Amino acid sequence: ELEWSTFESEHFIVHFHQGTRRTAQIVGKVAEDVYYPLTNLYKYEPKGKIHFIIRDTDDYSNGASFFFDNMIEIWAENLDYIMRGTKNWLRDVVTHEFTHMIQIQKSMKFPRTFPYGFFQVFGYEPEKRRDVVLGFPNTVVSYPVFSLSLPMWFAEGTAQHQSPDARFDYRDPNREMILRDRVIHDKLLTFTEMGVFGETSLQRESVYNMGFAFVNYLCNRFGEAILEKISESCSKLSVFTFDQALKNATGLPADTLYHQWKKYLESNYDQKLKIIKENEVKGTAIELEGFANLFPVWSPDSKKIAYVSNKGSDNFAGNKLIIYDSKNKQKKGIASYISSSISWSPNERFIAYCSTKIQKLLSNGSVYNEVWIYDLENEKELCISSEMRAKNPAWSHDGKKIAFVSETNGLNQLFVLELDDDIYGANVKKYYIDIENGMLLDNKDQAKYSREVSIKARNLIQLLHFMDGRQIYQPHWSPDDKKIIFDTATDYARDIAMYDLERDTMEIVLSGKQELRYPVFHPDGNAIYYASAETGIYNIYKYRFDTGEKILITNVTGGAVMPDINRNNELVYSCYDSLGYHIYTIDNHLPVKKEQAFYQENYLATIPDKNFDDSKLPAREIEPYKQSFTGIHILPRLLIDYGTIKPGFYFISDDVLGQMVLLGGADFNFKGDYDLFGIFEYKKLDPTIFLEAYNMSFNTQDTLMVPVGENRFSRIDFDINFNLTEFQLGLYRHFGSGCKVRLAYVHSLYHTTQQIYDPEEAELFTFRYRYLNGRAFRFSISSDQIKYDHNRDINPSGGRYIFYRYSYENNDFMTELVPDQNYHFAPNENFTFNTFEFDWEEYLANPFLKNHALALQLRAGYIDRSVDDFFHLYGGGLLGMKGYSYFSFGGTKKLIGTITYRFPLFNHIDWQLFTFYFNKLYLGVFYDYGNAWIENELDLDSFKRDIGVQLRLETFSNYMLPTRFFFEAVYPV
Repeated sequence: ELEWSTFESEHFIVHFHQGTRRTAQIVGKVAEDVYYPLTNLYKYEPKGKIHFIIRDTDDYSNGASFFFDNMIEIWAENLDYIMRGTKNWLRDVVTHEFTHMIQIQKSMKFPRTFPYGFFQVFGYEPEKRRDVVLGFPNTVVSYPVFSLSLPMWFAEGTAQHQSPDARFDYRDPNREMILRDRVIHDKLLTFTEMGVFGETSLQRESVYNMGFAFVNYLCNRFGEAILEKISESCSKLSVFTFDQALKNATGLPADTLYHQWKKYLESNYDQKLKIIKENEVKGTAIELEGFANLFPVWSPDSKKIAYVSNKGSDNFAGNKLIIYDSKNKQKKGIASYISSSISWSPNERFIAYCSTKIQKLLSNGSVYNEVWIYDLENEKELCISSEMRAKNPAWSHDGKKIAFVSETNGLNQLFVLELDDDIYGANVKKYYIDIENGMLLDNKDQAKYSREVSIKARNLIQLLHFMDGRQIYQPHWSPDDKKIIFDTATDYARDIAMYDLERDTMEIVLSGKQELRYPVFHPDGNAIYYASAETGIYNIYKYRFDTGEKILITNVTGGAVMPDINRNNELVYSCYDSLGYHIYTIDNHLPVKKEQAFYQENYLATIPDKNFDDSKLPAREIEPYKQSFTGIHILPRLLIDYGTIKPGFYFISDDVLGQMVLLGGADFNFKGDYDLFGIFEYKKLDPTIFLEAYNMSFNTQDTLMVPVGENRFSRIDFDINFNLTEFQLGLYRHFGSGCKVRLAYVHSLYHTTQQIYDPEEAELFTFRYRYLNGRAFRFSISSDQIKYDHNRDINPSGGRYIFYRYSYENNDFMTELVPDQNYHFAPNENFTFNTFEFDWEEYLANPFLKNHALALQLRAGYIDRSVDDFFHLYGGGLLGMKGYSYFSFGGTKKLIGTITYRFPLFNHIDWQLFTFYFNKLYLGVFYDYGNAWIENELDLDSFKRDIGVQLRLETFSNYMLPTRFFFEAVYPV
């Protein structure tokens, strides 16, 4: 449904879809602004123009640099992230991703056409059927040989450091908070840990964070040119590791530099925090589990606190809504996947929040935040908006309205929902929003492109609408519901502003170079509480409207944010302390003297001034998008297959929007054996259309014992060639998260060329015949709902995977070598049948032992009639009961159950060997029980059993590539 357009500048080509023109034009301007500062710093200019792709199809804020493809993707939504300070999003992200492009391409050892290769080994079971070439695979190795060895801390650190003449990021108070907290609690990542992305959101952000600080340290010590020197050294073929490149550039070993930097940090923070530690004011912790306990709010009766927590999750996204009873100290989780701040209704029956838990499964698959209400009385959730792209709801004190922010094309606008008296009985109403500027329309014809939204409420009103890039965050109502206070920003840091509903005016209440965030009214309406980083550390402040006085309430070493105050003057807030945000309360808060919170001399002078103006954009000639390919990549491969060496290659090419993809490959050996394949996907339509073709040729020999006299035989060796070809044409579509449906027509043509002995002529004759002409229609559906956590790929501990496939098969097959009347050989029997296959995997965490998990698997298959055993369902081998060879048992029915228990031997190895980073090692034990059979009756006595152990090793190669090994030994009972 997207309509794409394109414009070009001197160095860039920008592609954007409807509703993102403003973002695309700013991106084009920023990219040209930063081109020469960054290319001059690294003494490198990329070959060809860089493609920018602008997207705004999901509530998602990010950027990605595809450095092999000269392509950068930017998501238009403004970043609002609790781990980062406020910058101009587009300036920051464009510079960040273009720095990746330049710095990484500068560091590559080979040109982009040959970015990496593969070393591969295939091994096979010795047991096999007499009529097949090889046994089933039992060894599969595919290892990428990469031309780039760049640790994550350096890649992300340089992208945040940017360039002295193109710098739109800085060491904001959020980043300093995270680094400072790790230093004072002696929890800095090790030098090797910094090289790879960690297992949790917090660890990954810490890699960014520490990388930024370490790169700054290197530049301050050795000068900005050190970044180019390190990158240049990385590009040398003689330099195998990044540590070697770092030493070549600086003259010092990497671990020495790291420990000197660490010592500097410890000394620096020790000195700066001395006064604060002696006068700390933090309060009482009520939630210390998890690292993202956020947005605490008092209930109207001041007896409960609701907050959002990710305890039990590895990521910030796994948030749950928690209710804490301050009297009996009990906690109760009531909802999940909360993506914003929360708000109580004045009658305490409901809590409003935003979530992406409903996705548009049957249309375009976009993931939007919607307004949800949790009914505490009936214990159920209700979604009251659709396609609203909402966040940060705030319930008015009269209970009749909910204010919230809505996102469109990188712009946050302020809206209000007027609620019906009966939320459940409210009618659904439709509205339209101009997707270019976020403006609420009277009808859809007012704009060329609009988004239809619906609400379960009386009315939808837009209060504020900005086109200058001003962002709005965290609205809250005044006690009389006549004003809404919020934080707002246009460039660096945030101000606090207030909207007067009666006068329809907005005014800035507090402003400055520092971050001013999360304002809330005191219940008496005479003051607001907010978080400020005016000292360099976030603390909670009180601002009195009558006197203009700013009163310091907390004094912490981490960071105090997200305050809420009740009628008893009890404060609740989120405090970053000891690796995470935790919930604290202060019963009777008293003013803290400013000198007791002294942290950094003249901190505000370290915050950059705005040095850009994106209000005037150059005119661009915009044209409809034309298919544009990123070039072809050739990936060499060396395959060791059944003891022979097969050199070969893969190739891949796709257009910049991913609408067309071509992937193929070939390998061969000196026996004349080869493998060819090609896959083409056309994704412009819905569903995706694919065409696949495979061809393999295999040469072998057989032996005949030919009679040459009485009781005498002569051995004759003769050649056999197998040539197998298969085509697939079909459609597939993704539905929601992890669900895929696929429909395909498959045509298989299997040929053999061999020699036959003619006793009359006493010689061998060569002939070719087809032994299979197969046609099949296959429908499959898969659903991957396995829990996302740091062990998902090595030891899943929650969720399930389900796969079902139905096949209608029509096969002409040669059951015996019999010539027809013209002495041609062809398939002589037809097998038409239906096959049903089913696989269910269920994963369960051990509630008593951390990182221990149980896996249950059921595999079943059924063929609805008798067929030649060539088409049987086989039950052994790597994909079945591993204690038995693949072809050892089969039939028209199959049922196999597996139970596996896995646990860590080493859960955090943290060891680097050349370009290998060793992360964790798991041990598993498993038991298989099953059979494949022909008889109609189920005979459990004939079922087979095996028991085995497995080792799973998780590593990273070249810092960027997850690399996993597993080994299994199985005993058939």
